[in-house]
Order: sequence, then C-alpha cells, then structure tokens
Amino acid sequence: MALPRILIAGLGSIGSLVAAYIHRHCELYAIGRKWHVDAIKQRGFLILRKNGEERKIILKNVTTTMSNLPKEFDFIIVTTKAHDTERILKELKEAGISAKCYVLLQNGIGNEEVVYKVLGQVNLIRGITNNGANIPEPGVVIHAGIGETFFAPVSGSNSERFARKLVELFNESGLPAKLEPNLVLLIWKKVIINAVINSLTAVLRMKNRGVYLSNSARKLAEMIIEEICKIAARKGIQIDPKEMINIVMKVAKNTGENISSTLQDVLRGKKTEMDFICGAIVREAKKMKINVPICETLYYLIKIIEELHDKGVFVKASSYS
Repeated sequence: MALPRILIAGLGSIGSLVAAYIHRHCELYAIGRKWHVDAIKQRGFLILRKNGEERKIILKNVTTTMSNLPKEFDFIIVTTKAHDTERILKELKEAGISAKCYVLLQNGIGNEEVVYKVLGQVNLIRGITNNGANIPEPGVVIHAGIGETFFAPVSGSNSERFARKLVELFNESGLPAKLEPNLVLLIWKKVIINAVINSLTAVLRMKNRGVYLSNSARKLAEMIIEEICKIAARKGIQIDPKEMINIVMKVAKNTGENISSTLQDVLRGKKTEMDFICGAIVREAKKMKINVPICETLYYLIKIIEELHDKGVFVKASSYS
C-alpha cells in the first residue's frame, strides 16, 4: 500500500515537531520560512531535541516555495499561526495545489470559517495538540513536553474516515492521538489552556512551568477560566471551571520547560495569535454583553507588546546592571 502523501503547511514549532515524528510513515513534504528551511537544507537534517538527547531527522522535501511542491496530496496539515491561515490557503489554491483532506492543527476560534471562505466545502479536520515545542535556533526543534493530539472531523463526507487514518498515523509515529467526537468542546478547552498559559507566559516572559509554580498565577488562571466558562455556557457549552484549572496546571507542568508559541512570537517581534484566543473571547463577550476584564486586559497587553516591539521603549535588565 502506498504511503499517504502529506504536506505540512507551516514549518514552525508544531509543524517541525510533527514532521520529525511522521516523516517515516508517509511521503512527507513541508513548506516553511527561509531562515528555518535553509538551516535544515545546509545541515542535511532537522535536529530534534528531547529530554537532553538529539536526533537527526532527514527531511528530503522541505521548501520555501510552492513551485517545488506536487499538485495533489492526501492531507494538507496547516500548522501556520491562525492569522496566516487565509494567506497560506490562498497561495496553495493559486498554485493549483489541493488535498483530499485539509487539517487545521492550530490554536484559536473561528479557523474553520477561514477555510470555507477560501476553499468552500472540503473534507476538513480540526486538530488540537497539547505537545510543547519550540525552535531555539534555525534548523532545531525542541520537544519540550509530551501531550495528546486530538482530531475531530468537521466537514465533508469522508472527513471521519480521514480523521481515523490520521489518528492511526500519529500513534504509529510516536505522537499519542485520539479521535474526538465533540469538536466544539475540544476547541473551547484548548482556548482556555492557551488563554491562560500563552497569555501569562508572553506578558511575564516566563517558561510554562511559571504558571504552575506561582500561587498568584494560579489565582489569575482561575479568574481567566471563570470568564471563559461564562461565555461558553451562554453558547451551550458546559465546562467545569474546577476541572479546567486542574487540566491547565497539568499542561503547564508537563510542558514546563517549553516556551509558549505566543512568547516565541513576542521575543521575535512577530504577530501573535491573540486575536484568535483572548481576542476571540473579548469579541464573543461583547456580543453577549458579558464583562471579561482579565481576558480583555491580557489581550490589550499583548497587543501593546506587538505594536511597540521595535520602538525602543522596553527597558532591559542590563540597563541597570
């Protein structure tokens, strides 16, 4: 049986992590940023670091341009940041590149609507992962915390069959995965995790374990969770705040050494995904006329950091040493 042909669209932290694990179990292609792809090509491999050990992952088909890609894939796994989804899908469409099934392996709320806007109705799967990953330097990815990945069929007559295949492939590759029938609940729980861990780590510039180690961070996390659970409940999504605080703390502990994707963006001066995380919560709250002061404050703090990154206004510790 022929191996499935898969394109990873977005060779960032999660895209690189997924590529490092599944490359032996499929015909893999990946498209990413020049700074990362060039380092992989120059070395001849991607370096995967986990638990103090290094593995050399040979990725033959990594590129920065659509022209170097085949036209047809079994799966296109979109691992760009949520705000880049529309751009990458338009570029793929314009290049005549398509897939039997599209997979969104991203954070945030509202991502599926972007796919429909660009591609119409397609076989679509939503993926959520609790793995921790970061890129400390070009050509290197750190697997900083093992976690489960969940896949849920969203649309298309064959999406459930494709989702089951993807779950099987991930498990065979060493990335624990499950089929999740309740997509909406899954997305909202992940948004809660991101709203707490990504927001706090980005504003405070700390590793994930800081959320777990600080009693004050836990108190703030509880307040964030309460706000989001109110919004979810109004939409008919029942989430137990006490259960969620335990889940969030477990993720923060298990991915303790990870630098969250939002903090990575902040440190690099890149646009974050906050418009699809806390920003999405703020928009939903305004529609419902519900106050979410903590989520709104965190959202605007991160937007300030984005806007002023290159303005020379932030004080560094070395200024006073």
